[in-house]
Amino acid sequence: MDDLARDLGELYEDARLLVSELVTAGAERLDENIAPRLELSVHKAWLKVELLYEGADADVISLEKSSVGEWTRMLLDALTSNWGISDRAGVCLWFELRRT
Repeated sequence: MDDLARDLGELYEDARLLVSELVTAGAERLDENIAPRLELSVHKAWLKVELLYEGADADVISLEKSSVGEWTRMLLDALTSNWGISDRAGVCLWFELRRT
């Protein structure tokens, strides 16, 4: 984790908070027996985080942003450059953070 924190710099704390929020959102709306797989794409200008709930039924959660709780949406809207929900490999909750 120390190496990751060093690589992400100022994005680290925001990414940790948002991952926690999306894990909670997934647990509330999906089969709680499915643990998410975390994928990170780190680039000079941005970070993309994906939480993949492989095998989760995409019909259980709407792919609309409104299916995520209001507090989580507020944080995602305030801290990210983009975020969403897709049906990649089941259900995928994702966000992007831009470096300043």
